[in-house]
Amino acid sequence: VNIKVSLVRTAQHSPRFFNVALVPSDDAAKL
Repeated sequence: VNIKVSLVRTAQHSPRFFNVALVPSDDAAKL
């Protein structure tokens, strides 16, 4: 769980393409 939280925080500070690569396609569509 901690790893997922770290990935989410990292995604928030990373470019959109990196964030989309981490989140599911459904969440990516919302972005």
